[in-house]
Amino acid sequence: MSNLQDIRNAGVMVNLAGKNYVLKYDLNALAELEKHYGTMEKVQEALSKGTIVGTRLVLWAGLVHAADKTFDPVTGEPISYSITPYQVGSWIAPKDLNALGDKIGLALKQAMPEESTETANLSEAEKLATEKHPDEEVVSFPQPMNP
Repeated sequence: MSNLQDIRNAGVMVNLAGKNYVLKYDLNALAELEKHYGTMEKVQEALSKGTIVGTRLVLWAGLVHAADKTFDPVTGEPISYSITPYQVGSWIAPKDLNALGDKIGLALKQAMPEESTETANLSEAEKLATEKHPDEEVVSFPQPMNP
């Protein structure tokens, strides 16, 4: 990701148990999901299966940005949050899962950098190689002369 601004987002408003919350997936939320599932591919897999456990965990991860946290004094990483996936699950009626899934999808989409149509079919290495770096001087090499 060349620009951290690309992954910042305002979030999506959700109403859970009569209260409004902002559902937001920053790098910390994605790291929490990766800690649980192991890889982002497995997170995507869990979301595509549409399991209740997966939905509840992904929803929780999108809410932890606003939760009170207890931090490890050595690593600075959160070791506990003031909300749990179980608590978040108690705020959701099963009949609301479809609408909530749409909002989770929108919030996740907001969090991801947009891909240009120019680079959509390139590999990650090719994308990095073609990125424009405004702070770097571009060196032009002289063209060989034809004999």
